[in-house]
Parts: sequence; C-alpha cells; structure tokens
Amino acid sequence: MGPLKRVSLVFCAANCAKPCGLSDWLKRLTGHCFRRLMNRAEGSPRRGCKGVIRLLDLIQREFEVDVPLATAWGHLAQVEQWPTWARHIKHVELNPKGELMLGTVGSFHLANGMKSDFKITEINPSRNWKWVGMFLWLVVHYDHRFEMMDERRTKLTWMVNAEGFGVPVLGRVFAAIYDSNLDKAIPRLINEMNALKDEREA
Repeated sequence: MGPLKRVSLVFCAANCAKPCGLSDWLKRLTGHCFRRLMNRAEGSPRRGCKGVIRLLDLIQREFEVDVPLATAWGHLAQVEQWPTWARHIKHVELNPKGELMLGTVGSFHLANGMKSDFKITEINPSRNWKWVGMFLWLVVHYDHRFEMMDERRTKLTWMVNAEGFGVPVLGRVFAAIYDSNLDKAIPRLINEMNALKDEREA
C-alpha cells in the first residue's frame, strides 16, 4: 500500500463502515455518495474504532408560537413554503411532494447558489421529525420537536448535531453559519405563525 492510499484510509475512517480508496473519499467530499450516507444515517449513530460515538451537538433553539399544536405542525410541515420565512432558502424540492413521510427526500436551493439535500429518517406526527443532510463530508442530523404548552400555544425545539471527520472544527463552522440564518428566520416564522391566529380570530 503506497503512502497516498494510507492517507485516504485515515480520512475515510470517520465516514466509512469499511476502508475505501481515495476516489471514494473524493466522491463523498463532493456529495456524490449522499444516498449511501443517508441510508447508513437512518440507524443509530456510528461508533469510532474505540466505541466512542462521533456525534457533536451543535445547535439547540427553543421558541413559542401562539397557535395550537396541530396548526404549528401543519404549517412547519409545509417545507416547500419555507422560503417565505427562511430567506436564505431560494426554493425547495420534495420527493414525493406534499405531506412529509418516512423516506421523503428533498433539496434546499440556497440563496448563495448552493444546494443542500436531506432525507427524512424519523417522523412522529405532532411530536417531531428528523432529517439528515450533509455539510462538506459531515453528516448533519436535524430534529424538529413540538410540545403543546396549552390549547393555544406551542413550543418548538430545533436540535442539530453532526458526525464525521473533522467535526469538532467543521461542525462549529457550520453551526456559526446556520445560527446566523436562524437569527433572521425564526422571528419571521414566529410572526408568520402568529398571523394564523389573527386570521382565525378575524
């Protein structure tokens, strides 16, 4: 085994179930192995060579909206409408379109020209859904949770964590970018959801 191949095995160790060559690692780096990584991400977090889970918590945001649980779930689950409050997203593609379900895949086309793919890996109606996507060679896990505060108010909790080679550094870079987007998007979402209450009372 030459020195170049040995380096490729080290870089792949965080993302591969078994060693692979440099060309395979480059495919993951450019996103060509998204489907394979998403299929693996549906189970429990992978463990490193010494049994340590390589999963880093990056973001947790909690906020309340003045609408019932069913209304909050129904509104946020319209992912194709997210650009109305998340201005960093230009448009969204879902397959299949419409209601979210286990296995739904989609793409966020971002305002900066990049594309972010995701796949639904867990869904519990009126409680939470999870999807998984990628940032460079990191696998990023997103959890969207809903909790009824009373008949008219709902708490939303968004959690993001990541795994993969270099996650202590790259994960924090991703978190800084995503946090900045959320700082602008969450207030718009709150206003948009609260407006639904005003429409019902009008």
